Amino acid sequence: MGLKQYYFYDSPAYINAELDVIILQLKPDYGLPNGCTLLRERPSPYQKITFVGHPNGEPQKMALECPILSPDHRIVMESYDYFHRQNAQGGFDGVRDPNSVLVQSGIGNGAAGSPGIVPTEHTAVACMLTTGYPTFRSQLAPQDLNHTFEKAVTMHSLYKYLKNDNPRLCFSIF
Repeated sequence: MGLKQYYFYDSPAYINAELDVIILQLKPDYGLPNGCTLLRERPSPYQKITFVGHPNGEPQKMALECPILSPDHRIVMESYDYFHRQNAQGGFDGVRDPNSVLVQSGIGNGAAGSPGIVPTEHTAVACMLTTGYPTFRSQLAPQDLNHTFEKAVTMHSLYKYLKNDNPRLCFSIF
């Protein structure tokens, strides 16, 4: 018997441009994989988040215990100053986003959609990577990559929006 295959239904189950989120519904061939717990609460600024992803389609990579950064955190400010001194224009739009957290994961370019996991009673997804900063990060030289950080939309924000926009879908996944 062959491997299980999953296909998406033709239309997304939910789209939210403000959160930079699209929820696709899988159409099962022989059954679905087990789901995971999504955290309805915003992660604490003191929590460490572990990201699991496949940046640029590479084999699975993990970034362990990444700190949450405030928009005024030293790492964020030094990144902005570093690229500003190099006459780089823009690249930091959306840093102050109440629906997201900033993190320094080092997971790499092309990791949008990677889940951020926190230890709770059950392991739970707290956020999902959406953007790397600066936004022109894919054009950077390797020595500049240590001056980068990421933004991740929180499941707390997704829960709030989804609860208002599509309660049925919200309570089926949260």
